[in-house]
Amino acid sequence: MKLTSINRLIFALYERLGYLESGLGEFTTSGTYVVDDADHVVGWTNGPQVLLIKNPSENTSKY
Repeated sequence: MKLTSINRLIFALYERLGYLESGLGEFTTSGTYVVDDADHVVGWTNGPQVLLIKNPSENTSKY
């Protein structure tokens, strides 16, 4: 994973809590929504993101 694309402090926190990257790579979600009665449309983009999974070998009883 390219850590330059995510916040290193947040990644370190999740890693400490036993989360791993899923291995599916980065992805971006996007869409549009109508903001008023005149049908003005606004677009949004959220990403890049990575899917994290809980490490099954970790003892999670302490979290």
